[in-house]
Amino acid sequence: MADPKDARRARAEAHFKQPPADTAGPGRSAYDAEAAAREENTERLKRLRLAKEESLREAIAVNKARRGLKTR
Repeated sequence: MADPKDARRARAEAHFKQPPADTAGPGRSAYDAEAAAREENTERLKRLRLAKEESLREAIAVNKARRGLKTR
């Protein structure tokens, strides 16, 4: 008969062992889809922030040009 410590260790390893990605099942693919959606959303927000900053820079440049025309 196997040593109780070895049996306990084997059960613990079997419980915590991660299955390979190809046999992970639907839960894993849902997790991957959520991670991909999160990454896509992060990229979208980054693009929006950069576009907003560019728009603000353009507005500042226009206002400076207008102020320059008023003082002439």
